[in-house]
Amino acid sequence: MALLDPGDIYGSWDDCEGTGGYGDVSNGSPVTIEDQDGKIIGGSSWSNMDEQGLVIFAKSQTGKLSNVSAAKEWMQSNEGDVCVLYFKTSLNATPQALTVKTRRGDLSFTKEQLDKDGWNVGFSLGL
Repeated sequence: MALLDPGDIYGSWDDCEGTGGYGDVSNGSPVTIEDQDGKIIGGSSWSNMDEQGLVIFAKSQTGKLSNVSAAKEWMQSNEGDVCVLYFKTSLNATPQALTVKTRRGDLSFTKEQLDKDGWNVGFSLGL
């Protein structure tokens, strides 16, 4: 998840959190994964960016940010304006659809979307 709001981000590119209207978004915030029937099939929490997160982020991008060094450079150059958090989880089932549930709401994905995107999901808040 990327927070894109220069006024409501605190910290460095690899240790950041939301403030103000995004004060509920930070390292350790819970994430729950449900299948198409609402059954919990996985869970995790948001993590600050690290090498593993950079690889995941770069895989989810196209164009110039699709390699790790470019993604890291972009995050460093936008420090204070952008906060990227990620989560990784193992699912105890392969659903036909899933919903990522966070404090900020729910995002749903079909199996076709997940297969197409290598089971990486992403979204942003802010600008």
